[in-house]
Amino acid sequence: GEVGLAVVIPPGFGAALTGGRAATVQLVLDGSDYFESLAYGNNVTQRTIAFGAAMAAATGGAPLPVVVHTRALYNAPLKWIDAMIPGLMAAAFCFPAIAVALACTRETEQGSYEGLLSTPIRPAEYLLGKLLPYLVIGSVGTVLSWGLALGWFKVPFRGALSAYVLLTALFLLSLMSIAILIGATVSQQRHAIIIIVLIFFVPSFFLSGLLIPLEPGSPMERILTHTLPAANYVGMNRAIFLKGAGMGAVRLQVLNLLRISGVALLASLLLSRKKVA
Repeated sequence: GEVGLAVVIPPGFGAALTGGRAATVQLVLDGSDYFESLAYGNNVTQRTIAFGAAMAAATGGAPLPVVVHTRALYNAPLKWIDAMIPGLMAAAFCFPAIAVALACTRETEQGSYEGLLSTPIRPAEYLLGKLLPYLVIGSVGTVLSWGLALGWFKVPFRGALSAYVLLTALFLLSLMSIAILIGATVSQQRHAIIIIVLIFFVPSFFLSGLLIPLEPGSPMERILTHTLPAANYVGMNRAIFLKGAGMGAVRLQVLNLLRISGVALLASLLLSRKKVA
């Protein structure tokens, strides 16, 4: 999870070049991220061509023959579908979160929320009642998605099913916590749908590392992993499916999802108490 690319320069590389023979290098890629692997491979190819041209210019001879042999770990044939399906699940699991937000805003829109305020129900119980049914339904959907990925798309699964279900449930919890916060602050369903599309769906495709790799350690990468659940789940789910990663290997993503869930639920609870008061 720390190295996306390794360039192996074998013994005798320099001697082959100076002797006018073809020199070989090996490029080892993390095949769990298809687009990142393509970007790294193209980058090394361009640098190799530039290296040969620079050596030719220095010696006044022909461009030096350097052959790059590529090996992709975890996804040997470098299949697009194997890397994309685990990542696309992040967008598919947004639908239970939409249902949570619509359920909350529907009560405010129809005026039934005021009736709940007159009952002995506490804000924490109200939030828990909204959260648990959709969390259970979403967890059942994770098993169906897992079966579809293996049975229909033939994606290899090298991890533990229990870890996959548990970590996906944590991802759903973070999504639904934000959805409850949206439902607590927005009074109309159409506004909630627009906000969720802007917060969940669009970032899940373009800001999560699904299509465009996130630069590790960059300020943008840190901001996204601390605020966007999908930015944690895409890499985490790929690691479970293709690398057979366990809980320890994705502990940073787990902590980020727990942090996002806790902050969103606390904010929702405070807003509910304010309304009750």
